[in-house]
Amino acid sequence: EDAEKLQQKSLNRNAVPPSSCDTSSLFVGGLHPRIADLHLQKLFSPYGEIVRINIVTHNPNETKPNVHSKSKIPPKYAAGLQQSKGYAFVEYTNIESARLAMSRLDGRRLMGRSLAVRPSRRKMTDGRVGSASDTGKSIATKTPEEARKEYGAVQSKIEALKRAIEERKRGV
Repeated sequence: EDAEKLQQKSLNRNAVPPSSCDTSSLFVGGLHPRIADLHLQKLFSPYGEIVRINIVTHNPNETKPNVHSKSKIPPKYAAGLQQSKGYAFVEYTNIESARLAMSRLDGRRLMGRSLAVRPSRRKMTDGRVGSASDTGKSIATKTPEEARKEYGAVQSKIEALKRAIEERKRGV
C-alpha cells in the first residue's frame, strides 16, 4: 500500500499542466498488458474525435522462442499475441480534445494501474512525421516518399556490401 502511495506521488510530481499541452497527440503510460485499442477508444472518445490509437508492442522478431513449449503457434495467429510494452499514443483531431482528455484521465486507475497521460513528443503534421523537442518546436523530417527513396538507397548499399564480403570470402 505504501509503494502504491509513493507511485501516485511520483505520478503527480511528473504531471504536466493541461494548458502546456501543445499537441493533439497524447502519450498514455502505465497500461495493463491486456488493454486493447477498443478499451482506449471507449476511454478517450468522450473527449473528442480520435484520429489514431497506437498501443506499442514488443517486436515479434525480438521475442525468444520458448524452448520448453511443445506446441507451435502458426504465424498468422502469432501477430495478435504481441506483448504490450505498457504504453500507447492517442491522437485527436484537435489540441483542445487532447488537453481535456489529459486533465480528466491523468492519474485515473484502469485495471488496477494508474494511467500517466502526457503530451506526446511525436507530432503528425502535413503528412510529415516529426518529433517535438522539450521547447515545443517540431523537427522537420522526410515525407514518406523521401523516406522510401532513402530506404531503397540504403538497401542497395547493404546488398553491395554483402556481395563484396562474399567475393572476399571466395578470394581468401
